[in-house]
Amino acid sequence: MPNFPMKHLSFVTIGTAVFALVTFLVGSLLTHLYCLCFAQNDADINFSMMVFLAVWPFVAILGGYVGHHIYKIKSAGKHSDENRCQPQ
Repeated sequence: MPNFPMKHLSFVTIGTAVFALVTFLVGSLLTHLYCLCFAQNDADINFSMMVFLAVWPFVAILGGYVGHHIYKIKSAGKHSDENRCQPQ
């Protein structure tokens, strides 16, 4: 069975999107709570947003990496089943 790059790309894309979305939701919530409870002026709010925006792309890249490894794990199981029945 040939390796389908579109399936691999979809795993990476979905992993990136899920991690980016979850990070956006959690980061927005934490930034909002920080602004309400701890920020004393606009510089504190700007700093919290800057930290969130600096971390967000790295977490999205991590999501693509996790998606890639999930694809490798799933495809390794399929290929090992095919190779088991072939004569040596």
